[in-house]
Amino acid sequence: MNSKSNPPPLQEELWPIPAEPLGVIGLGLLGCALAARALASGLTLMGFDIDERRRAQLHAAGGDPLALARKVAQACRRILLVLPDDGVTRNVLCDLAPRPCHDLVGSGHDKELIR
Repeated sequence: MNSKSNPPPLQEELWPIPAEPLGVIGLGLLGCALAARALASGLTLMGFDIDERRRAQLHAAGGDPLALARKVAQACRRILLVLPDDGVTRNVLCDLAPRPCHDLVGSGHDKELIR
């Protein structure tokens, strides 16, 4: 007996696409790849990078580049930090944090990012 199986449901049926934007801070190689995947799946995306060329690439791909990391944090509830190291991550989080950033620690495997 040869029974045909039903095709898998579309992604929209499995996970509805949120209406609110996704933020990406850090648009280097990995950040750009993640942004491209998010845009291809239909998400609205806002992003920031210190390199103006990276922001221009985001705009060309259909994303909304913002001039400051803080603007991304103000506009988005969900934010991906795609940054090169703990020091840069600490600086960005200190810029975004509404509280003193002495509570922030490194993001290594044996450390917490935020207490």
